[in-house]
Amino acid sequence: MPWDKKQTIEMLSYPRDRMRDGRELDQCSHTGFPDRADPHCRECRYAADCDWLYSYDEFVDLNAKPLEELVAALEFTTGYLEAEMDRIGHDPASCRCEGCTWLQDARRYLTGAGASMPSRR
Repeated sequence: MPWDKKQTIEMLSYPRDRMRDGRELDQCSHTGFPDRADPHCRECRYAADCDWLYSYDEFVDLNAKPLEELVAALEFTTGYLEAEMDRIGHDPASCRCEGCTWLQDARRYLTGAGASMPSRR
């Protein structure tokens, strides 16, 4: 199965929503938009989440991004969701919740398309 840009972009939707919902923004002076000049932002536990969300939210033209960057973003969110499912005690191999199901689908997609992996520069 070759890589499909549209499908890769669609697959980023669930982890984006989950990542956004998992942040506690009531203490964030930047309302979730990263400011690397602010030491509090650099040290925040949500810094990687905010960076990723700012780069891949629904207001960014994801179609303009190279496919290999989108695949890397999908790989990142797969790792993110794996850690999240582990943290809450879910086993993606047997659990049927939305997060575990997405994770199984993402792994299948990444593994199935892996034979035609886009080049990474």
